[in-house]
Amino acid sequence: SGGNWSEQDSGVILDLNAIEFNNQAIVVGDSGTVLINDGDSWIDNSIEGSGNLYDLSVPYFTSLENSTIFVSGTGGEIWKWHNNSWADLSDFTGTSNDIYAIDFVNENEGFAVGADGLILATVDGGLSWEIRDSPEEFSDFSFYDVIIFGYQGNPVSALIVGENGTIIQSSGTGPNAIGYIWKVPSEDSHPTNTTSTIKSISGSSRFKLWIVGDDNFVALTEDGGNSFYNQSQVQNIGSDFTAVDFWDGYFGFAVGEEGTAMYTAVSYTHLTLPTNREV
Repeated sequence: SGGNWSEQDSGVILDLNAIEFNNQAIVVGDSGTVLINDGDSWIDNSIEGSGNLYDLSVPYFTSLENSTIFVSGTGGEIWKWHNNSWADLSDFTGTSNDIYAIDFVNENEGFAVGADGLILATVDGGLSWEIRDSPEEFSDFSFYDVIIFGYQGNPVSALIVGENGTIIQSSGTGPNAIGYIWKVPSEDSHPTNTTSTIKSISGSSRFKLWIVGDDNFVALTEDGGNSFYNQSQVQNIGSDFTAVDFWDGYFGFAVGEEGTAMYTAVSYTHLTLPTNREV
């Protein structure tokens, strides 16, 4: 639970930028690097000719041959691993902006976000992408992470975080309901109470979420983003956090610059929480 760490040889010397676990740990990084964990070693499944990859989403994985993986990166790049091969979806994104984050609630419906207020959505597994308008007051900010929550396999809520302490949300049900209207989750126009860049968002439900970012920013909301509690730690003053991950509402990690890693096992026993990202 974070008390001890062991080092593994990844087989590459390039920067690794994101990791996701869905039955299997998968890592992406610079120059198209994609690594699949195999016990004490890593299988190289990199994409030849790709630029730097910033994020990934793994909606389905039983084996490398039977899985669906989406990755995003520089210059509007999105690739899909399916049927045991990589397909380049970049020509369908309609943008040359860097895409910093990607998330799918199932194998068909997903969002990607990036530089200069970019929001992309697909409902057909990445065969086509639609640029969605961000609120005018946030259109000049870069977005660094997106998270989608579902109910019975269908998306019902998506949240995006980025520059200047930005958090915006889109909610609804029915076909194409998510992603057309974005708003701040709170009546307060700045519920995160920070102007620092927010780099990552994670949560066990669409109500209980953690966000982290620059300038030692760590915060928790238990009401879907209407209000946040600052959870920054004194020992990390000056640190920039780059990623946070919680899954079941009880245990989580935040990581950042210069090897910073924080672990928490705070238990909120009065809450009954789901064990996945269902509402």
